[in-house]
Amino acid sequence: MFIKFSKNNMSNFRIGNLPPNRLLLIVYKGVYLVEKSDGENRTIIQIVNEKGFKDTIKLLVIIDTGQDIVEEVKVLEHHESEDYGAYLSEEWFLDRFGGKSTDRQLALVKISARSPEEVVAITGATCSSRAVLDTVNICMANYNRIKREVNINGKE
Repeated sequence: MFIKFSKNNMSNFRIGNLPPNRLLLIVYKGVYLVEKSDGENRTIIQIVNEKGFKDTIKLLVIIDTGQDIVEEVKVLEHHESEDYGAYLSEEWFLDRFGGKSTDRQLALVKISARSPEEVVAITGATCSSRAVLDTVNICMANYNRIKREVNINGKE
């Protein structure tokens, strides 16, 4: 079930930590639509938990609705091993997801990416890498479902 908003009641959903020119709408539990007050530059933010190698990994995935790409992935919390597993929160790994199209599911590879939908795993932390990749794939699938069911682009 999705929450439907009209242009008239959007201002009721301002959040303190967002810049004043941004609005936050709850589309579904754990899924948020953020837009500029002028209605442009919308993003979908999803907060998801996924089982890693040792414990749950909590991720924030941001998708740009105008370009249909993964804008950013952030690790909010994890308890993976301090050696290789901890690399999953490093920018050099998370940046591998930025700019990926939401049209095709991503695949984990071990040596080098040969196509745009491939993401290279962290050596020695394949399970943790897979958890992040699976979460991003879930978020992309959620986004595509929301895009079909809800008018997220603001065009009537």
